Amino acid sequence: MMSSPPLHLVFPTVDNVWHSLDGYPALLTFLKNMMDFCLFCFSFFSSWKSHSCGKSRVSPHFKTYAELSPDWSQMSWFLVTSANLSKAAWGTLEKNGQQLLIRSYEIGVLFLPKDQDPESKYFHVKGKQGSNEKWSSYSVQLSFDVPPLPYTKDESPWMWDVKYNTPDGHGRIWSPS
Repeated sequence: MMSSPPLHLVFPTVDNVWHSLDGYPALLTFLKNMMDFCLFCFSFFSSWKSHSCGKSRVSPHFKTYAELSPDWSQMSWFLVTSANLSKAAWGTLEKNGQQLLIRSYEIGVLFLPKDQDPESKYFHVKGKQGSNEKWSSYSVQLSFDVPPLPYTKDESPWMWDVKYNTPDGHGRIWSPS
């Protein structure tokens, strides 16, 4: 197993959603009480940027989990799924750890290099800013730029249950009910 770079949770900032093609209604995923519960998560947040794919203004609705090399050039596996980071999606152990309770059924596809080539241990990663690499037969274009940039001190994650008074690109403010 290769050593991995630090954990990054690539998640849209308020500014990402504000500037997105859909504006505020683009994402209805993260709740303020989740952020209050998971304050340690903030240190892992990285901004959603997708300049390499030309999709920085498109709000992501799927989740990608992956293990990447420290230089971001290789990936030992990746999972594309509908599963949020929630107990409902991933389950909780019950009955003294003997039973797994999953409340939401999700779908996803796990990609392993050995499924493409039994001798292969890694996918090559495309999408690195400024990269002029040619595609190999086992290259993967991630939906976000690598390496992801950590949130600045002025950025915060988009939370759908928080009021935003600055009008988005469509002139709408966000006032959850």
